[in-house]
Amino acid sequence: MSVTISKSYLDQLIEKYSRHFNVYRNKKLGCIPLSFYAEYKRRDEKYFMSKSIPIWGVDNQQYVFVWEKETKVTKEDVQTFATELLTNSKSYVPSHSEHMSSILVGVIITNQPLEKEVIKEVKKQRKLKFLKLGMNGWIECYVGLVQVEQREVYVHRKGREYMQHFIVD
Repeated sequence: MSVTISKSYLDQLIEKYSRHFNVYRNKKLGCIPLSFYAEYKRRDEKYFMSKSIPIWGVDNQQYVFVWEKETKVTKEDVQTFATELLTNSKSYVPSHSEHMSSILVGVIITNQPLEKEVIKEVKKQRKLKFLKLGMNGWIECYVGLVQVEQREVYVHRKGREYMQHFIVD
C-alpha cells in the first residue's frame, strides 16, 4: 500500500470527523507533527424558568490527534505521544467547575509492519487524571495505532469506542 492510499485514507477520516468535529490540519502537539486534529465540544445546561437563571451546566470534550508515521513505529514513539498528550492537555482542557470530562486520543497511522512490543505498549496506554480531586472533572488519554495495510486497529480496551472512525472498510 503506497503513501497515496494512506492520503486517501486520511481524507476519508477527515471527512468522517468533519461531520461532528472541528478539524484542524497540519498542526503540532508539542514535538509531534500532526496530519490533523479534531475537536468536539458539548455543553449541557438546565435552567430555571429561563436561560438567564441556569441551575447547572457541564462541558464535555473529545480531541483526536492523528500522527501519520511513514517510518517504523517504535515503543518510544508511543510513549512520547502519550507524554505529549498529558503535557499539552492544559492547552485543550478548561479548568473550571463546570468541566466534566475530556477525552484525548492520540492515533498513530502507519503502513509499516508492527512489532509485538509496540502493540503491547499501545494496548496498555491509558491515563486517567482527575482535576482538583474530581471537582473539575477528569481527563482520559489513550494512544491508538492503525496499520492501514493490514486493516488493524489497536488501542486500550476502554478506548475502543473512540477508534470507530479508524476501522478500515
